[in-house]
Amino acid sequence: MSSLSSFDELEREIAKVKDEFYSDSGGKSVLFKKQQKFDCAKQIINHISLDALLLRSCYIVPNTCSVHIDYPTLKSYASPDTFQIISEYIMTNFKKVTDEYGTFEVFLNFDGMTVSGAERYRGLIETFCLLCFNLNTGFSQVIKRFVVYNSPNIIDAIKHIVLPFMEENVRLRLLVLPKKESSEYNVKFSTMNIAI
Repeated sequence: MSSLSSFDELEREIAKVKDEFYSDSGGKSVLFKKQQKFDCAKQIINHISLDALLLRSCYIVPNTCSVHIDYPTLKSYASPDTFQIISEYIMTNFKKVTDEYGTFEVFLNFDGMTVSGAERYRGLIETFCLLCFNLNTGFSQVIKRFVVYNSPNIIDAIKHIVLPFMEENVRLRLLVLPKKESSEYNVKFSTMNIAI
């Protein structure tokens, strides 16, 4: 397993493992795409530290009540085998922030989300929501805002998959921004220097 010191190195390593996986498996499948993507995710975890992947996909913005979640990184290693681990990790970050500030806000980079991706990771959303419910976290009552940026054009097709899991209070604080209105957040989070 590699130990990586920067986001750029991590992204290059993820791309390398993906390329090797698809090359070794004869290319991207048309029929069994979902299973192949989950198999690729397992391969990535076999080569890259899960801790490094978690740190890159969800982190607390220093000195703020903000938590950033990066879907492009998350989708590279998320599979049913890791849904619980990812959910617990995100929840831990939410808890740290709410313990310190009494509130929190979420910034979700949705770049690359597709309808098939929403279906593929529906289990992750269900796992996270069930965990919140079972632990009675109260996150939905203290969330200040939930910004989804780099939202795909097909967001309306994805909403029916995600919205049933959102409590009303979270929906009221939801702001969905298309790519053309996301430059402020792209700049802000691309320059974030989070140690991994």
